[in-house]
Amino acid sequence: MGGLSSGLAALIPGLVPLLDLLAGGVLVLMGAATLFQLRLPYLSFPVNPTRRTGLGGFYLFGVVYGLGGVGCSAPIFLSVLVFALSKGLLDAVVAFVAYALGMGLPLVIMSLLVAEANELMIRRISGAAPRIQRVGGAVLVLVGLYLVYYSFVTYWA
Repeated sequence: MGGLSSGLAALIPGLVPLLDLLAGGVLVLMGAATLFQLRLPYLSFPVNPTRRTGLGGFYLFGVVYGLGGVGCSAPIFLSVLVFALSKGLLDAVVAFVAYALGMGLPLVIMSLLVAEANELMIRRISGAAPRIQRVGGAVLVLVGLYLVYYSFVTYWA
């Protein structure tokens, strides 16, 4: 979004104030819809969590976790890779085993803990979901109002 808006700003400078204002307005509308629990046509769709079990579920979880964490783990992985390239076979294997344990063991432990506490967490989160949704909606409204205000102060004042 940042690259798109930056490129658009370079191409059409006169359109940027209107886009800022439009973005603020959209945030206010979406925040109000969230705050008052309104269903907007074409913008609301149900999302149901799945409970995949077995090896396929573990594999899918690992793929999603890997994709989500690549930004954090890539620098460490590249460091281990460079270290392994500069050392012998035994040092390289030890480095990658240590890396794998350091990255995988916390994930395994956390997965086991979450699996044990799953029902309790779901009950607590489900009970708090309406309040969390309303707070999120209020924050979106405030951010949208600030963006509209900032747009007016920056471009039209």
